[in-house]
Amino acid sequence: MGITSDSIVIPGMVSFYEEQRVRVERGYNFEQWKNLHPMERAIEVALYRIENMIEYKKNDLESKMIKRQSRRK
Repeated sequence: MGITSDSIVIPGMVSFYEEQRVRVERGYNFEQWKNLHPMERAIEVALYRIENMIEYKKNDLESKMIKRQSRRK
């Protein structure tokens, strides 16, 4: 499937797995997702990626803080 428009196809930019994961996490059924404009699907995927990166950065910072605190003891 991937995110496509009538004139542009960018293979490999969004994997089928990632697109379906975004669809499920955002609460769309397959028909609703398919009927979204490609730009709307792209925005949903972008938001998903941004949220995941923020979560990763928060976890990374927390891990670094725990390591730093354990060295002080």
